[in-house]
Amino acid sequence: MKVLSTLQVWTTPLWLILMVAPFVYLVISHPDSVSQFFAYAGENGKGGFDIGSTLLAAGVCLSLIARSQSRTITCVSCRRRLRRTSAAGGRG
Repeated sequence: MKVLSTLQVWTTPLWLILMVAPFVYLVISHPDSVSQFFAYAGENGKGGFDIGSTLLAAGVCLSLIARSQSRTITCVSCRRRLRRTSAAGGRG
């Protein structure tokens, strides 16, 4: 378990860089893309802020975050259980 947590600590900066790198690339290579993104008026062209769409997007993002955390916890629990099983000579 200690190896897994150490690996996670060492790879966290790599994952953060991989998350930010595409946005940095877009801002550097296409600086006008940021203003185009914020100027987007929607499919109907009416623009403005829509609370329903914002809450829907937030709900999807939050559920995906919770799901990924759940899978990580499950993976760690399985590894712990496998280690106990192999240490006991294959008996659960």
